[in-house]
Amino acid sequence: MEALTTMPAVATSREPTRDVSTPEASARPRVLRVKATYLLSEKGRKAALLAGRSGRERQRVKVPVPSHRLHLVAVDADGIPRLKLLPRYEPRHGRVVRIDALPVFDHPMTPDELLLVAAKNHELEQAWHAQRVSRSGALAEALNRREDIAEAFLTERRQRALEHPTPNAPWCYLRADGGRMLCDVTKGSPW
Repeated sequence: MEALTTMPAVATSREPTRDVSTPEASARPRVLRVKATYLLSEKGRKAALLAGRSGRERQRVKVPVPSHRLHLVAVDADGIPRLKLLPRYEPRHGRVVRIDALPVFDHPMTPDELLLVAAKNHELEQAWHAQRVSRSGALAEALNRREDIAEAFLTERRQRALEHPTPNAPWCYLRADGGRMLCDVTKGSPW
């Protein structure tokens, strides 16, 4: 039997090696500088001019984002990272609405304020998606209810279409839970 020989490991990479066991190398959070774009109102443009900054309506700034906050960043097809401020989400009348416009502020924003706005926008986006899922569930439930009513109508010979409005070949109204329901075969699904 041949003897097993051991060879020392040789680094094949040309990158310089660094000691990752030191606490300062691993404890330091990595930071990514991303673009943030927002609008200033007239009051905000005046405040920016008084602070010695640009008085333009559209403000573009670089914001340092720590690596644990990268969920607040979107990267476009060109590889440019941007802070997720668009689309923005706002609560209105107990619901979350999506607005496809840049946010407007009355004062120039600091990087920390922009991160807080992006974090709040992220939370509202999650609520908006949950709201949409619950709406689609209610829609599916309503469609299932209509199918059950239609199936009962077709299987029971005693059930008839409502007399008014007068039914015809493509459509009629059915009695359903104290109300009426339109049955129209021209719409792809008869129910």
